[in-house]
Amino acid sequence: MQHGTRDGPCGQATLMSVGKLGEVENIAHSKAISDKLAEIGIPSDRLYIKFNDTLSYNVGVQGGTAKSKLEN
Repeated sequence: MQHGTRDGPCGQATLMSVGKLGEVENIAHSKAISDKLAEIGIPSDRLYIKFNDTLSYNVGVQGGTAKSKLEN
């Protein structure tokens, strides 16, 4: 994987959540993820994070969906 035109450590992350993401929340999430990945050598200026706030019926879990599990 290459980031821009420079070689070296870089990364791409995806954070999916059901209802816990937003403009303000994502700043804190980005900081926490960036800080953790910096510990293993991926600098924050060479990292992209995609936030995906999805609906509970679009997440499969334990043979059902997150929505069906929350309703039980």
